[in-house]
Amino acid sequence: MLRTVLSPLFAALALAACQTPNPTPPTHFGFEAQVYPTGVMIGPRGEVEVSQRDALHARAAVHFVDRGDAGVQDDEPGSGWGVGAGWRHWLDSYGEGWHFGARADIWRLDIEWSNVGPPRRSGNTDVTVLVPAIEGGYSWTYKNGGRLDLTVGLGREFNVDTDGAEVGEGAVLMFGASFSAGTKGILRLHERRRSRPLDPPAPERDVVSMASID
Repeated sequence: MLRTVLSPLFAALALAACQTPNPTPPTHFGFEAQVYPTGVMIGPRGEVEVSQRDALHARAAVHFVDRGDAGVQDDEPGSGWGVGAGWRHWLDSYGEGWHFGARADIWRLDIEWSNVGPPRRSGNTDVTVLVPAIEGGYSWTYKNGGRLDLTVGLGREFNVDTDGAEVGEGAVLMFGASFSAGTKGILRLHERRRSRPLDPPAPERDVVSMASID
């Protein structure tokens, strides 16, 4: 099942990588946040432009979840961390306007579940969750090299390794936002500040000695 899910994503990543136009493509670094009905993910991200309309991106993030009674158990709060990678294609040009893509994230979550009963039960489950997803959105690029991305994604949670009682998995609708800055834009801003002329020194005031007054 995992091979069937991940093969199209890896094929897209490989195809985009083969289109890299130069050995030192532009890169972006920033932060990304995603929310869905029962959780939130936030962390740093990086991106490499591989063609005039395509980019590969990766992230690491912390993940907070509170499924309530939407999971297998009556209450499933928890947290953890994870990493992910993906591909993005812009309809116009890199970093501008509408875009779509695919991504896959893998999370290691610690779920402290409970059941109201009867009988009342509680426990702890460590679970590894794979989440492949498709997404689309819109990008705004600013003159200083910064970029804002808004996304909507549809994915599927797969509990690939569970240590403890079964916990929830299934389809998930995600809303995301990220802000990043390109390395070229950062360097240009730094050079602009370095080349800014210094303020001229204040003119020296004439000092009149007491002797001359006398």
